[in-house]
Amino acid sequence: MGPEFYLHRRVITGDLVESFNSVLGEPTSLVSAGKVENLALLVIRFHNMYETFSNPESEARFINRYADMAFPIIHKYEGIIDNTVSHDGTLAYFGTHQQQEHELRALQTALELREALVKLEEIDLYQVGMGMGINSGEVYSGDLGNYERADATVFGNPLRLCHMMADASDINGIVIGENTYQALKDKITTSSLVEIKPPYGKPTLAYRVGNLK
Repeated sequence: MGPEFYLHRRVITGDLVESFNSVLGEPTSLVSAGKVENLALLVIRFHNMYETFSNPESEARFINRYADMAFPIIHKYEGIIDNTVSHDGTLAYFGTHQQQEHELRALQTALELREALVKLEEIDLYQVGMGMGINSGEVYSGDLGNYERADATVFGNPLRLCHMMADASDINGIVIGENTYQALKDKITTSSLVEIKPPYGKPTLAYRVGNLK
């Protein structure tokens, strides 16, 4: 039996996997067991990507500049970057391994990102318009895939709602869900309520965040 090995967020072709297997032997497992965790989720959404960039090269330059700015801030508050970056934003989450105050860490990240993106737009003269959603709840956290590709990720209804909150955010705005609000209500200011209408279940209320008190 060949040794176990794990490919974390790497994409390789099936032919290359077979080449590895011919040397190492067939892997016994590439996907570790996941679990349900109570996490704080942060979805960062770019609102104006299609209107801002006329060609893919300028868009790629901005995304790389954004990553240089954003990822150290997310890591500063011990967040895990799930979706490294896509054409419309990033997903990060907080609270794994019984991390304390994960809702606060997510909000501190969002507030610092908001300030940093404004400065980045002033330097690069881009008007991308970032908005963010933060939601808390029980999600599946673990690996998905098989030996050809395995990704560490999270998913569940709280994440789907978090994406909707990010979509509902204003330019440079932050919208948080009810669970996150209850955890932080004594530490934040809010400006208004937002009704989130999922295609499943009942509408839910969310809150536009001003700042920390």
